[in-house]
Amino acid sequence: MTRKINPKSLENLTHEGRPYLYGEKKKRHSISVTQSGWEQFKKLSQELGCDSTSDLVEKLARQQLLITRNTEGCSAAMIETKERKARQLVQQLSQLLNT
Repeated sequence: MTRKINPKSLENLTHEGRPYLYGEKKKRHSISVTQSGWEQFKKLSQELGCDSTSDLVEKLARQQLLITRNTEGCSAAMIETKERKARQLVQQLSQLLNT
């Protein structure tokens, strides 16, 4: 019995069928952490509504997620892309007005 292959499945594997989330292809990297640290990182990723642990890393790197520390400990907050862009525009306008 021959197994049928759905062409959409092959498109998803090669990533040709859907756009890149950040406009570029992801590349595999590795990090070394303790098992308990990794478990906590996965839990944090889920709590923040990230699609995966790599999505959490991407959002941290792109400053779409800020982690702040106060006397009570750390907290994390997702920054909406529109908010971030609006802040960048305000900063750019401010710089233009000050020059």
